[in-house]
Amino acid sequence: MDFRFKEDIEIVQFPEGNEEDDRGFKDCCSDIEALADTSDTDPFKNDKWGVSEKKQTPTDIINFTIEKCGLGVLPNLGTVGVFPNDTGLVGFVYDWRQYLDVYGPGRYTTKVVFTIAGISKGVLDANFKLKAFSTNTSNYTVRIWSQFNSYYEKKDADYTDSNFESMIRFDGRFGDRKPKTVINHLIDTGKKAVKTTHRNENEYTLLSDGVGINVVRPIFDFFNLNQDLCFVSDYNKGSLDYSLKDKPVALKEVPDPAEIPHTRKTELTIIYSDRVENDNSLYNKG
Repeated sequence: MDFRFKEDIEIVQFPEGNEEDDRGFKDCCSDIEALADTSDTDPFKNDKWGVSEKKQTPTDIINFTIEKCGLGVLPNLGTVGVFPNDTGLVGFVYDWRQYLDVYGPGRYTTKVVFTIAGISKGVLDANFKLKAFSTNTSNYTVRIWSQFNSYYEKKDADYTDSNFESMIRFDGRFGDRKPKTVINHLIDTGKKAVKTTHRNENEYTLLSDGVGINVVRPIFDFFNLNQDLCFVSDYNKGSLDYSLKDKPVALKEVPDPAEIPHTRKTELTIIYSDRVENDNSLYNKG
């Protein structure tokens, strides 16, 4: 008599977090810089961090948590992500200004807790070092602020109409404007050059100092790939142009990064153009 029977078993597969093996290297663990100003709501002085994940099945549960070294798990302070075109996508935008005001500066850790088929597991999202904003604490840094409203095929995640946002700060510099002026002249009957159009096709370059995988991964895999609106700021005291505050830009080119030998660091170069290309002068005389 054959007593064998078939039973379907659901295989639970948790997404991977950003935990890393400790191989004894001095740069094994690093934090993302975060700044905020409790006396000023100017976005230029106040960073935010957005984290989002897609459910594998409708019954999955995803929660976002934040901890501070020495205090444990804290309440989520910020904005819940709303994704009108994707019921399986969830997210949260942490407001560092609120954490600085209530819990003070220090080291914070964000995590994602997945509950799949009744089994829960928390994975690391990122580690942060929160400080009060000043010209000194922000010196030598740049910040990318991106908003997302597109479909991300790799994760089958639709950010359309969500205005989901995130910011990332790291050591570097932004500017080096190259106007790339395009000049068009006509020669009139008197053999004189007459202007028709002059146009600046501006380019701006972001150069990082040596940054680790905690910065490289979100920039390459999320910020650059998925952004629909982008604003870049430079905070360096030694910059030529102090007006580069949340400059609206469009991604133009991402040259290959340059890894620094014998370190876990690489140098990034990102080239942007103006978000609105209206830096034109047109001959308007009839």
